[in-house]
Amino acid sequence: MVELPHIFIATPPFNEGSDGVKMLHFLCHSLNKVGIKSSLILMDPRDPSNNSFISPMADLGLNKELNTPAVKVLNEIDLLRDVIIYPEIIQGNPLKGKNIARYFLNKNGFITGLPVTLCETDFVLSYQKIFEPNAHFNLFYPMQNVDQIPTRDEVKTCARSLSLTYIGKGSKYGDCIRIGGTLGLDWKKTKEEYHLLLESSKFVFTWDPITGVVFDAVVRGCVPVLLTLIPWGDKEVYNQEIHIPTMTLLDFDEKLKYYKSYESFLDDRDAMIAGVIELQKNWDTRLVLFLESMLNWFKLV
Repeated sequence: MVELPHIFIATPPFNEGSDGVKMLHFLCHSLNKVGIKSSLILMDPRDPSNNSFISPMADLGLNKELNTPAVKVLNEIDLLRDVIIYPEIIQGNPLKGKNIARYFLNKNGFITGLPVTLCETDFVLSYQKIFEPNAHFNLFYPMQNVDQIPTRDEVKTCARSLSLTYIGKGSKYGDCIRIGGTLGLDWKKTKEEYHLLLESSKFVFTWDPITGVVFDAVVRGCVPVLLTLIPWGDKEVYNQEIHIPTMTLLDFDEKLKYYKSYESFLDDRDAMIAGVIELQKNWDTRLVLFLESMLNWFKLV
């Protein structure tokens, strides 16, 4: 029987506020869960080039609820046999491995401003097909804990006297302002405060059209209003793996769509949640298909 390679995943330290980082850690956990040896290689957050790595100390930078062993010394990696997965924010091949996979957790160059140049030998993964349409495999998992999603009746009973503005990544692409009469929403809040704000608000105006905040808002019964689609196009925003009910600014100004039709919004919210549950249920099957595809690409099976 052929021994499968160890899979190493380069990632920033765990960050609850980053869906991309959470996905990298979760992928490592998932691989170990199905019996494929996998470890994290922690990137040094002090290095803006994203080409340096650190040794974990006392599990700092890890999520203790996940099975994610981290590399302490880089010579643990068999550079000719093992597989290294880089997120799209890493340029080149700083670890000098032979079998390199690139995981596009956003569109190429959107985060760093420096697009990655792919090699013919790279195996290309995309978190959402809109990030890298020509990827060899699309590996998407909705990170939400469905056990903590409020019921439809629970969100209907929330008193919604507030509205919010979220800037997020929007500031990278132009000037953003807080909408008058709204509270600013950012990550400098506890998770409880964050959820309470969403549950107390009818609308969240967002300058960041593709963000976990949009999904979280819908889950908590708060209608997202997209102030811009930049840097995306409408085909990308509206063709994500999960259909998320949103309004445009025109919908809001002209009192269209969900402005007065909250029950219709909740119907679409229920359909979104059902889609999440179905994708999570099929995750192990997708994971096995991904492994087969990647290992065949590198001729490791």
